[in-house]
Amino acid sequence: MDLHIHVLALTVAQGNSGTSTIGTVVKSGSPQTVSLAVSGVPAGTAAPGTYTLTVTGTGTSATHSTTVTLTVPPNDFSIAASPSRISIKQGDMATYLVTTGIVSGASEMVVFSVSGVPLGTTVRFTPPSVSSGGNTRMRVTPSRTTPTGDHALTITGTAPSGSHKVTVVLNLHD
Repeated sequence: MDLHIHVLALTVAQGNSGTSTIGTVVKSGSPQTVSLAVSGVPAGTAAPGTYTLTVTGTGTSATHSTTVTLTVPPNDFSIAASPSRISIKQGDMATYLVTTGIVSGASEMVVFSVSGVPLGTTVRFTPPSVSSGGNTRMRVTPSRTTPTGDHALTITGTAPSGSHKVTVVLNLHD
């Protein structure tokens, strides 16, 4: 008996599962029942990192082992906003679509904030947080006395894995 694994490496996000196809080959003698066991599997939810799993096949005449590399990537997300620039009159409302994506690992909760908001302007995120891969709308409402011109608004998405930023421009005219 010989033990073959068709996937020698797996990348699996935290909280998910992965599979590998395992096959056996009779090199001499007759077919036999093979019991498979895996060791080195992290307990519970694995922390990001690389793990070496040992797969052992035991038959009546032989025991063979091989390894599979398991990679659990760290969580990370992306953030983008569109449009990148909106021009409105003082007192009107602008709406930006803020999108997030999963770069690696598993989905995580992203909370939004904004800086660079001009005096007299209100900003509301709907919803105020999303799971990475989700979207929110940022509604910006300047007052009639908010200064005209270009205002750079920096949107920050914060999750347990860290923060990412994107900047948009609000142009106000009278």
